[in-house]
Amino acid sequence: MSKSSSTILIIGIFLILAIIVVIIYNSFLSDQSSIMLEQSEELNKEGKFTGEGPIYIINITAYANEKDAIEKVKQLKSIGYKSGYLWIPDYPSLSGKKLFVTFLGPYYTQKSCEYAVEIFRKSQPDAYGVLISNEKKRIEIWGVDNIKIIDNRNH
Repeated sequence: MSKSSSTILIIGIFLILAIIVVIIYNSFLSDQSSIMLEQSEELNKEGKFTGEGPIYIINITAYANEKDAIEKVKQLKSIGYKSGYLWIPDYPSLSGKKLFVTFLGPYYTQKSCEYAVEIFRKSQPDAYGVLISNEKKRIEIWGVDNIKIIDNRNH
């Protein structure tokens, strides 16, 4: 192989690697932006989640009073987060406590929730994600590839 052919081959390999890095980086950026405001078709105008799931959320705060949950959602939306709330007893994957939980999300894949949790935990170290579904299996998300699965069949 001549020197010019080797040089062209090396440049080609570097270009392919650069393209792969850009694709991975753009994928990461899209996951980062997923914690910012987007309206979900499964949230009513006050922000209550009305879908069946499965979705993933980042748990923010729980309230006994629905009005308090609505106010928290308004606050979160006003600073740019996509946010909502739900009634915990509606979803077997949750604890069953008679509370309204406010959240960031929803996220439609576990991986996008993992990345969002990883980012949000930089400002809120106790934040975690959770699966919302009609199954009794609870999935907690504490960061990228940091998952805890709990069997809720006893609840």
